[in-house]
Amino acid sequence: MIRILTWLLASPRFKRVALGWLLAAVTTTVVVVEQRDIGIARDEMVYVGSGSHYADWWLGKWSSLGTLSKADITRAFGGPGATDNNREHPPLMKTLFGFSERLLHDKLGIASELTAYRFPSAVMAGVLVLLVFLFVLEVWGLAAATIAALLTMLLPRALFHAGLAAFDAPMTTLWFATVYAYWRSIDVRPDRRRRWPWQVGVMFGLALATKHNAILLPFALVPHLLFVAWRTRGHALDRVRVLVSLLVLGPLVLVAVWPWLWFDTIQHVREWLGFHMTHVHYNFEYLGHNWNAPRFPWHVALVTTLFTVPVATLAAAVFGVVAVLRERASGTDQQRAPAILLFLSAGVSIGPFVLGSTPIFGAEKHWAPAIPAFCIAAGIGAVWVTKLAAAYVASRRPARRHVQGVVLGVVG
Repeated sequence: MIRILTWLLASPRFKRVALGWLLAAVTTTVVVVEQRDIGIARDEMVYVGSGSHYADWWLGKWSSLGTLSKADITRAFGGPGATDNNREHPPLMKTLFGFSERLLHDKLGIASELTAYRFPSAVMAGVLVLLVFLFVLEVWGLAAATIAALLTMLLPRALFHAGLAAFDAPMTTLWFATVYAYWRSIDVRPDRRRRWPWQVGVMFGLALATKHNAILLPFALVPHLLFVAWRTRGHALDRVRVLVSLLVLGPLVLVAVWPWLWFDTIQHVREWLGFHMTHVHYNFEYLGHNWNAPRFPWHVALVTTLFTVPVATLAAAVFGVVAVLRERASGTDQQRAPAILLFLSAGVSIGPFVLGSTPIFGAEKHWAPAIPAFCIAAGIGAVWVTKLAAAYVASRRPARRHVQGVVLGVVG
């Protein structure tokens, strides 16, 4: 055991991955501490109430659980009304909120009721930082990975949402987890080849079970898969397996974790998605005007992002895009096209909100899955600019020494 531990500690790969886990733990800790000063959001009251209800059902507190009857499942997860038992939202995070409160507050007594409810979101924030770190580490190196992870951790609005018992921060994590799992599954190198990319389907299913905007993910992943298949040729069976995992296993995972879909599945899915397709438009102020019905300005999401993401992060992200384009121009782009994957992920996340008709009822949180792409680009850009600056300074030193020599010669 000691030899194994010594070998691990001596491994550069282990040290780098350990840094990612450390950043994840720090992120979760920061979120837990920061959320203590945040009041209860309106939606949280609904989500935690339903979450406790769901957790009780799963824990078997209802004597009729063993029968798994339609009536009992409906009483816990559904109902005739469009918002009964919060059935308009999938149950995954709400259930975790309930389990967390039952364990950390009721049983162990180590957290306040509100902190216990919010703890799963804090953990999800840490997982996102870890995944961003691991993704960037493999493609763009340790420095870019560390910066991207730190920017993801400290992005102000993301940090705020991570401290709530809500869906937006977890959705960002599971969206990116699906992207990361997909990216790993298309690695056809002999030492890393995945015979069955089941991770993609599982992550996609969990994302679907968190929030409805996960249905957009295939619009990013499938085009990327087709592009990679066209560019690399071969491995057709591997590509088919990815598609099957995404489009078959994903929905099956959603059904498995949502008892309300165990019967009348198609009808209930229609009701779930239909609620959001016709969602009420919330009133909001934008650039000095009041908006309460479409059509909305096409640039709402873009301008809102400019005002909610720090200027330094946005500037670094622009440099990151330039750096990636230069890599492509010089032929150094990676076989799996990670930059294109990130572009598609962010574009699909934010794209519906440039249509002008998509309901806007929460501002930047609805395209939060674009956050990892911004922060990764910023990490790449920060490293690229630093290298350029270092090279420039180094190139100027000989010139300065030459000038100094001439001056000394003249003076002497």
